[in-house]
Amino acid sequence: MKSGIGLPEANFLALVLESLLYGSFCVLFVAAIWAIFTKGQKVNYKLLTTLMTMWLLSTVHLILDVIRAKAAFIDARGLPDGTPGSLVYYLDLSNPLQAAKTAIYVAITLVGDGFMIYRCYVIWGRWYMALIPAMMLCGTGVSGYGATYQFSKAAPGSEVFLPDIVTWVTSFFVLTFATNVICTALIATRILSVQRAIGALSKLHSSRGNLSLKAIIIVTESAALYSVSILSLLISYSSGSNGQYTVLDLTSPLVGVVFTLIILRVTLVSESEQIYSTSIPFSTHTSNSRVARTGPEQYGMQPRATAVSVNVSHFTERDSLDNKVASNNVV
Repeated sequence: MKSGIGLPEANFLALVLESLLYGSFCVLFVAAIWAIFTKGQKVNYKLLTTLMTMWLLSTVHLILDVIRAKAAFIDARGLPDGTPGSLVYYLDLSNPLQAAKTAIYVAITLVGDGFMIYRCYVIWGRWYMALIPAMMLCGTGVSGYGATYQFSKAAPGSEVFLPDIVTWVTSFFVLTFATNVICTALIATRILSVQRAIGALSKLHSSRGNLSLKAIIIVTESAALYSVSILSLLISYSSGSNGQYTVLDLTSPLVGVVFTLIILRVTLVSESEQIYSTSIPFSTHTSNSRVARTGPEQYGMQPRATAVSVNVSHFTERDSLDNKVASNNVV
């Protein structure tokens, strides 16, 4: 045992907390499904497929944890020297259920990071902006399933802190953390650049600035929640703490919670609809000039063209709560 908390206690606490967080994910999952089908002009099937995949993987992960808890605390027998059966069970890293659980967790991480990279590509509209994160995603998959393979080879009684395992696991945590931070920074940078370009073309800088700020807050807060969990996981694992088991199982439904929160918060922002009508053209062709309807698509859900001709004569803001309309002329 590498820390004050025992291995059986850490796994039991992980199951309790994971169950609570999974319940929250299920509530948010239903709300996100409702938002996808009712708040948009058409169903975004990429978004829906990703959300369904995360929920299914999280469900399987929790089921495996429940089965393992039953086997550890009810079915497992203690050793003659008094060693608890639960400790003996959880120290068997080569157990097929342990390998399956680890593989499911790696898959959840890859789905979450993969969609983050896709959003980065979509909002930039340039494939090379997502190249480095995509390469890091490949490294995440290799290190994650490499760790799974090392688990299957471990002798009974071995701990997860073996030298042959540490390299794979540490690489996995570092790569997924770095991918999340890099993609978040790229998305926020692009939103700011688009906001500045639109602000230079119109007198609506304040309104567009508020929308851009909301988008950046949504992206960064959600990314920060996931990043903190991964950083905590990396620190606890590097320090040899059994608490890493608890944080690890929490992260499984947390990936889905973060994803659904983005969907729901973007939907709330889109309730205040921004409409740009065109009548008086003025000459500009620039790759940074983009005008889009506010909604779930404009900050990373639909591809962008690299060059857009902007023709704006006036701006109309509709508030869906009181149906008031305000217009401002743009020269």
